Amino acid sequence: MSLAVIKTNRNVVQQLQNAISDNRISHAYLFTGPDEIRKRIGFEFAKALLCEESKDDACDVCISCRKMMHGNHEDFSFLKERKSDE
Repeated sequence: MSLAVIKTNRNVVQQLQNAISDNRISHAYLFTGPDEIRKRIGFEFAKALLCEESKDDACDVCISCRKMMHGNHEDFSFLKERKSDE
């Protein structure tokens, strides 16, 4: 999967792709909304940034994209949310 296949929030996805292709990446991004959407967009954006082949999206083929899809990219990690009752 890549940013191109995300059907919701197309304006946000287009802005992220433009930032990558124009090489104008901000120092931080905050993704809000339902978990499944914001996590998917954030993950695909990170994958696109780390992709070694494509200029504005993830190719899903290069070693970097494959590492991201398998959850073992050395430059990316998920932070686990702590529940308030823990």
